[in-house]
Amino acid sequence: MKANFKKRKINEKIFLITLSYGGELLVSACSTSQIHNVQTKGEISKEFLYANAKCGDSEEERYLQKQIINQLKIKNIYGRDLNIKCKILHFDEGNRFARYMVGFGAGAATTTIKIELENQQNEKIGEFEVSAEMKMGAFGGSALNTLEESAVKIVNFVEKNYIK
Repeated sequence: MKANFKKRKINEKIFLITLSYGGELLVSACSTSQIHNVQTKGEISKEFLYANAKCGDSEEERYLQKQIINQLKIKNIYGRDLNIKCKILHFDEGNRFARYMVGFGAGAATTTIKIELENQQNEKIGEFEVSAEMKMGAFGGSALNTLEESAVKIVNFVEKNYIK
């Protein structure tokens, strides 16, 4: 009896450790994103060494700003050279239950973000939009995944086109 209790406790601990390390995978999902409506002032030139982000004041915009800054830091291009200004035009969390139970786009979470790029003199040098969509995921996934995917897409675009 005591051995079974100990074995069960060990199994519970293993389960909790596994859940704590892998739990994020259970509630996350894959989303897709694309950049569109790209407009530039003149020709795009790779004249910047670093970039920074400033988004709006909503909870989602603060989260997006944090994600962009994290991506810039990972790529070692975080600084005060190029300003990335972001505004969420559309954020629909969709229906997590529908994503989990039905899938195939039912309950999709969608996001559209407007990005303006400014130099150090606060002159706008370009703008574009990013749209992201999450149609399915384990346990329906979190709608915040669309913001995370968008942050990666934004930083990759800026690095490719504006950073030396």
